[in-house]
Amino acid sequence: MRYAAFILLFSSLAFAQTPATRPAGLPRCTVRVPTTTITFDMVKIPAGQVEWAPDKPGGVKRIENVKPIWVATTEMTWDPYVIWARCEDLRKLGAGLEEGLEAMNKEVNARTRPSSSFMWYANGIIVEGDPVRGTTYASTQLYCKWLAEKCGRRFRLPTEAEWEYACRAGGPPVAGLDTKQLDPLAWFRDNSATDEFPDGTAHKPASKQPNVWGLYDMLGNVSEWVEQADAPAPYAKGGSFRDKAARMKSSDREHYRKSWQRRDPQDPPSKWQMSDANWVGFRIVCDDDPLPTPPSGR
Repeated sequence: MRYAAFILLFSSLAFAQTPATRPAGLPRCTVRVPTTTITFDMVKIPAGQVEWAPDKPGGVKRIENVKPIWVATTEMTWDPYVIWARCEDLRKLGAGLEEGLEAMNKEVNARTRPSSSFMWYANGIIVEGDPVRGTTYASTQLYCKWLAEKCGRRFRLPTEAEWEYACRAGGPPVAGLDTKQLDPLAWFRDNSATDEFPDGTAHKPASKQPNVWGLYDMLGNVSEWVEQADAPAPYAKGGSFRDKAARMKSSDREHYRKSWQRRDPQDPPSKWQMSDANWVGFRIVCDDDPLPTPPSGR
């Protein structure tokens, strides 16, 4: 039943929207994760190519092909993330409190879920409906793995090429926008301040205009982790609420630094949360491959 429900969402619902609700005519779907209250919307972007300018004068431009994939319309929010982080899905599996706690402890001890220290870091920034931020690259990978196991699809972070292609909506690089042009599109240093946070803060996703593919906050709000196998350190794309207008471009890239966990009292630092990088979040994608055969017993 779990897999059948997911097939329905990715086939029927993806094409059941009226043309007016499908930006650029792209298929859409709402994903509902079995045994949880998690839902999120995705758009299927078409195959295409991303072209990068040469890294140095006289260099050769780089072209990378991108396959069709499903991309979340917004950055991941706390609501679906904490269900995994707090093992709330496991509490419902036990016949009683004792059994539920035993299941939770098993996951935490296996290091597939955050320990209680996660909440110590996140306590000050978890707000319902706000984007997840301050999570490590490793924790986002484990979250995607959990989603994949729940749904039978390969959820993951986008590659840099996929992220740029989605940000550009298949067009040329996005760059050079002034503050007036950016204001309706992105949260950045000049417009992200509030009375409580005069230096700027993250805002609820989808409160600015989307790009032509219906993707919100590809620039600004929170920077987004991407997969890059050959990089010396993971990095995030797109700039954030704390960055100037010049950083609001599709090519923006910020590598992980040790200073992002400078105040972490643990040694080694937490694998789940970054104490000094509350501007880094993530967005998920899902491969458009056929569903695998459900594992025996599921």
